[in-house]
Amino acid sequence: MKKIIYACLLSSLVLLTGCVNPALVKVPYDKPATVTSDKKASIQLMTGVVEGASGTTLMYGGPGVYIPISTGPIPELQFNLKDQQVFAISLKDELNRLNILNVLEVSEQKVNTDNMVIQLVFAQTSHNPHMQEYFLNVGMQLQLGNKTFAKRYEVISSEGETVWTKLNTNAAEGKMFAAKKLMLKILPDIQAFVETVK
Repeated sequence: MKKIIYACLLSSLVLLTGCVNPALVKVPYDKPATVTSDKKASIQLMTGVVEGASGTTLMYGGPGVYIPISTGPIPELQFNLKDQQVFAISLKDELNRLNILNVLEVSEQKVNTDNMVIQLVFAQTSHNPHMQEYFLNVGMQLQLGNKTFAKRYEVISSEGETVWTKLNTNAAEGKMFAAKKLMLKILPDIQAFVETVK
């Protein structure tokens, strides 16, 4: 009987984990540009603490039988370096698409300081699996010559969402909610800085 229960648990977990690829995909910015420029820029990405909480749930084991399941933090569900890279590339693509800047590169190494530099520092990202909620603590510094701008952003993926949405969010959707909210905060500040250095 124990073997049957373990087999059912294992097969259920495999099915559940295969339902959604939790990797972040391209993040769109759906507002118009307020400024255009042909200035060249580079994005430097830096990562910090990536963490996640443990999760618990009940799995149906038969009529009237529910089996508690506990999992540790799952790295694929966290807003990890790969997701941060996707965000930085999406920011590059959106800045180029909207003609706000001509972004030439995204790098985790030193970038060309002859161009405008956009430094993104993902200081801390946290994942709560209970409602696939993400918390992002991100710093951004903009620099062109001797002009600089720096700001820290805190984003909670579930902020402003309905209870129904929170309860029905998978990891991929939670990451996208967080990334879109971050994009909506960062891009206007970049545009304001570009306006001052035109």
